[in-house]
Amino acid sequence: MSLFSPDLPPFIAQQVTCVYPLTDRYGALPRTFYYCLLAACFVTQHHGWMNKVFLGASYTYAATAAIHTFVLRARQSPVSPGEWVDIPLVSNATYNSTVMSAFKAKYPRLVTNSQNVWVQPASMDLDVDALLAITVTGFLVVLPMQCWSSAVRGNRLRYLLVSIWSAIMFAGAVCSLLLWPRLFNTLPQYSFCIPPAVGMSLKENMQNPGWNSRVWHGNWNSTIWSIFTDTGTLTELGELCFNPCFNTTSALRVPSRLTATMQMEDSGRFTDVHSTWDHLADDEYRRQLVYNAIFVTVACNVFLLLVTVVPSVTNIPVHQPKRLWREHQAIWSSIMDHARNAFSLSTSARAWTSRARLCLDLLILCVLVFAMVASPVVLILVIVWIEGFIRKDLVSGAYFAVNQWGPLTQFAFVLVAAMIMKLRYRFAARSDIESEIRRTEGHLKKLYGILNTQSGDRNDEQNDVVIDEARQIEVQPEKQV
Repeated sequence: MSLFSPDLPPFIAQQVTCVYPLTDRYGALPRTFYYCLLAACFVTQHHGWMNKVFLGASYTYAATAAIHTFVLRARQSPVSPGEWVDIPLVSNATYNSTVMSAFKAKYPRLVTNSQNVWVQPASMDLDVDALLAITVTGFLVVLPMQCWSSAVRGNRLRYLLVSIWSAIMFAGAVCSLLLWPRLFNTLPQYSFCIPPAVGMSLKENMQNPGWNSRVWHGNWNSTIWSIFTDTGTLTELGELCFNPCFNTTSALRVPSRLTATMQMEDSGRFTDVHSTWDHLADDEYRRQLVYNAIFVTVACNVFLLLVTVVPSVTNIPVHQPKRLWREHQAIWSSIMDHARNAFSLSTSARAWTSRARLCLDLLILCVLVFAMVASPVVLILVIVWIEGFIRKDLVSGAYFAVNQWGPLTQFAFVLVAAMIMKLRYRFAARSDIESEIRRTEGHLKKLYGILNTQSGDRNDEQNDVVIDEARQIEVQPEKQV
């Protein structure tokens, strides 16, 4: 019997999803901006200063997400023990159609035709969805860039930077893939609420008010029944609903951000009341397909990256795929030469070497063509697939929140600053240019000193010749604007 009405049960149980909402940093605008930055890194490969800006912005955003995954993986909280909790039976047999309609109108995820539920407090951090999208797409982009980009491979420092980025993205992607299944395997959570006839409206999203240890009675069953059968305990709670999942925590999250929501329907997760075993099995099958596609694509790119380290083992221009069409006749002639030598009747060492080179060339050619076709397809597939889950996630702020459009504004000012620095000599005064020449001369002497130390083939006379030539540069008069 309810404390408020003798004709109603003391409480009802409804299924909820306990989540930490997606933070603004990983909202729709920052993610879309990140994808555009990755595309711009490819488009502007041969525009040095602009490529550096895009590369730096995408690198910092993705690296921060990767470090976030490291912390979440290292501080992953264990699953709390669960127990069965008795609940009042709510069904058409116990209550008339009017009462049941009122129940279902106010509690769309009401538990009916059951006298107990399994309570095992757990929560999900929806940032993991976005972290997976950022780290996996970052790795799928940077690996081909490391293999095929002439702008990256032609500069040792840039290649080192991209290699470090690739390693960080790989580690972040692995941690994300290990964290992500927990969002699907978390058991359904329940919220225990006052019956609707009280006339009080309940929110679809209930935020954690803080755990009140004074309502705890040793186990979940005793605690829940004590709250809704004792006026003093219910007053002590100060809420219309009691959510056991509010007793959980997550790394890098404020407990007050934990939300019990009824909005995440048809989310494709185990906690969704509409998810059936067939639906979950089908989703698991698709997830395994995507995992396998990522694995095969990464394996192909890693194989090609290893081949580029020793380019002499093959005649296939692995690091320059454009040459496949431009020099296809020469490449095909080389393969046919190996084929003729390989299938000759000779058993000499040269014939066996030709057979090995032929097999290796064919393998590398097949892997290269597959990787060139599969890499963009898998990348788009992963983005579309993961974004399909993220768009159903609970978001902490709207798209016009400052934390969502703030990164775009920051990047815009950085880009403007880079453009000004690029054009600084066009607007500089004569004295500024002369000072820059003197600094360049000093820097040039230091560089030649380093070069002489490394090679041992340079001498001070060569440095003086270069400096003298630099000083003979005629300084033009300052233009009047």
